[in-house]
Amino acid sequence: YVININSIEEIKYLKKNLDKFKKIINILVIGPVPHVNKDIDPLKCFIRQVSCTFNTQYDIENRKLNDFYKEVNKLTAISERIIFYNPYKVICPEKICYAYNQQKKILTYRDKNHITQEASKLLDNDFNIFLKNNLN
Repeated sequence: YVININSIEEIKYLKKNLDKFKKIINILVIGPVPHVNKDIDPLKCFIRQVSCTFNTQYDIENRKLNDFYKEVNKLTAISERIIFYNPYKVICPEKICYAYNQQKKILTYRDKNHITQEASKLLDNDFNIFLKNNLN
């Protein structure tokens, strides 16, 4: 079973309903992707061919993601059936992240919180390694 979880409330919901899953079912939880600042429109950046960046620290603090990750760790500790994939640092490995990188010609967001196919391709290798290491 695969689920995308972006908030502590969603973690609590999964934890509450965990016993409803058959014991033979593994659960892959895919974590949140970075969110672009409200004042940035990635498509406008792309059209204007201007790089647009945002500070991931603001996003992490604003969405309380450090608390979120603590709850994820608690969730994965209660069951070996639950594995967590974190795409955040793959998409934005640095404190400053690009919504559109003019130099590399990569548009990573189509809006404030949805990644493009190009950004998905950035996850490809990392996700494949994750699967090989975590699924038998």
